[in-house]
Amino acid sequence: MCQQFRQRLAKAGADTSVSLESFASEESCISREELLKRVKGCTGLFCLLTDKVDAEVLDAAGPSLRVVSTMSVGYNHIDVEACKARNVKVGYTPGVLDVSTAETAVALTFAAKRRLLECAGSAKNGEWGVWQPFQYCGSDVTGSTVGVVGLGRIGTTYARMLKNGFNCKILYTGPREKLDNAKTLGRDANSVQYVDMETLLRESDIVSLHQPLTEATRNSIGAKELELMKPSAVLINTGRGELVDQEALVEALKTKQIAAAGLDVTTPEPLLPSHPLFSLENCVVMPHIGSATIKTRQAMADIAVTNLTAGVLDEKLPHGTFPIFAAVIAAVTTTDSVSAHQMATRPAFSADQRKLFVANAKHALGECANTGPMRQLQERAIARRAQTVENLRRERRQRRLDVTTAVATNHKSNLTGITADTSSSVLFGDEVACVLEPEVTYGPYYVLGEYIRTDMREDQPGVDMYIDVQVIDVSSCEPVTDMYVDFWHANATGVYSGVVADGNGDSSDTTNLDKTFLRGVTPTDDDGVAQMISIFPGHYVERATHLHFIGNYNGTVLSNGTYSGGSAAHVGQFFFDQDLITSVNEQDTYVTNTQEITLNEDDQWLIAAAENGYDPIMEYALLGDSVADGLFVWISLAVDMTAAQEVQEAATLTADGGVVSTNSVIGGGAGGSGNFGGSMGGFGGSGGFAGSVGNFAGSAQQSAGSSACNVKA
Repeated sequence: MCQQFRQRLAKAGADTSVSLESFASEESCISREELLKRVKGCTGLFCLLTDKVDAEVLDAAGPSLRVVSTMSVGYNHIDVEACKARNVKVGYTPGVLDVSTAETAVALTFAAKRRLLECAGSAKNGEWGVWQPFQYCGSDVTGSTVGVVGLGRIGTTYARMLKNGFNCKILYTGPREKLDNAKTLGRDANSVQYVDMETLLRESDIVSLHQPLTEATRNSIGAKELELMKPSAVLINTGRGELVDQEALVEALKTKQIAAAGLDVTTPEPLLPSHPLFSLENCVVMPHIGSATIKTRQAMADIAVTNLTAGVLDEKLPHGTFPIFAAVIAAVTTTDSVSAHQMATRPAFSADQRKLFVANAKHALGECANTGPMRQLQERAIARRAQTVENLRRERRQRRLDVTTAVATNHKSNLTGITADTSSSVLFGDEVACVLEPEVTYGPYYVLGEYIRTDMREDQPGVDMYIDVQVIDVSSCEPVTDMYVDFWHANATGVYSGVVADGNGDSSDTTNLDKTFLRGVTPTDDDGVAQMISIFPGHYVERATHLHFIGNYNGTVLSNGTYSGGSAAHVGQFFFDQDLITSVNEQDTYVTNTQEITLNEDDQWLIAAAENGYDPIMEYALLGDSVADGLFVWISLAVDMTAAQEVQEAATLTADGGVVSTNSVIGGGAGGSGNFGGSMGGFGGSGGFAGSVGNFAGSAQQSAGSSACNVKA
């Protein structure tokens, strides 16, 4: 990884004059004493799950530390709040280990159900004697009822393997029903059901834990829950050790209250060999190997080094654990007939259906205001607010819900003191500006398979725009997590990348099909937040300046860092203050756009959204004295998670470039006649690294027990 780090620095054209130390030890991980010693004066820290990074480590590093990059999806071993307080970025490696971790859970399921470890030990110890009819008998996996606690990406993958491969019935539970995820499993003969936790525990032959570790889920499987399980049931945990009360589990296994357990995670890690779990024949304990395939670990290493490089060079982390820019974004609704850019008609809500949808959504949002989850979101925001945020809140509440007021309202925030590290919770208000309908205009320029990244600018000139979307489920009043949000818009001259068509720049330039500028996909986090860095969109004929949004579910994160497949369940467009548009259009890059400007008040899609009772124009704040210094833009977004639709792509980004869809409906009148520009971006964003490189230290344990690379000047 040291070599990989140097190569990335060299590729970025940055100063590579750093000294890289390799930590090598016979210990299972770097010792605390050694870590505290080596981290002093460093700019970057590369760590693993076994390395506890807390205030003591951060203080030992000193003020030069810029980034902590962990080669793991979980980051409970890092004190994120302490890092925030010291302006230290934290990077992690999400979205690459779904299959490998699900496979580990399946392997543990068979090991526990079929007593595989016990049988292997018996054979090794010479206890394999005369064949006996019921010796070494376990229980069948095929046809079992499997309870999945947390139907996220890994939980869904695990459930799919057991349902499709072994004809298992799937029960799942969680804070809310996940219809989109469940739909991918098939709903034949009630083979997939959403139930409460008690029902799941009572009826399941296998209980597998896949939920994230929070204060609400810590020790969520304790003595009471274990008592509810069948005596023949097994417990599988590939999530986090702290999800289970380990003492209660030991007792349940000893007394045969449950049949067996398969654990890839424990508390603590590593677990001491003297721990009672190791003495139990009906417990399989693995050394946290969920992601331990060569392909997955290499992908994790690539992301971790990319995060590290960006942090050392003081760049935005492609995968950071907390917001490095502020904001909250708005949702928009739709109309019935044709989509944007003169797209052909398709089935949509009738007027009565739309009226019912909006009425139900408004009622649901009103009910949300008094729920515990929504109050908790509010409390987290209010705790960080200054009086200026209260002023912003009052301003937002004064909006009338019609197009006249929407276009007349000044959406510029009076919030002061914003920096690139302002927490998004500081800016989040307590009201949802818009509801996103399941049927919406998305235009003919949607491209499938875009890069997962948080910076989609590439080399496009324009006013920097930091986008932050918070998505709330109207049915549960909770943040929507693990939604892969697809953003795209035209460049400063009114041209979209990824498509070649009349009216979209030079239609004879077929190279635009391979370009990816101003397109990107990024997942929502535990607070329902998706973030993207872009430039302010340009305009083109017949449309007001706007930004496209699609919320995707059940797709696939490919090895090249793109997202593909799944359902595009929630679709919309965002708009901007007319005064802001005017100011931006006076900037150098935008004045070259000579296309006719369509005002907000004349845009049919903005009018339709506002007439449905929601303000579709985004709030914004200047980062400096003028728009040239950049913008934060935000608003809140409500979705109905029971809705889903398929969106027809104009093209698909493949490993060999863009490929036009055979069903594409691209026609005239879409996009502008400006210049293309831009170039293909990579995983985690693009753009060159610049500046000098400071010190870097860390530990990265290899399978043989020696670590990879520490860097020090």
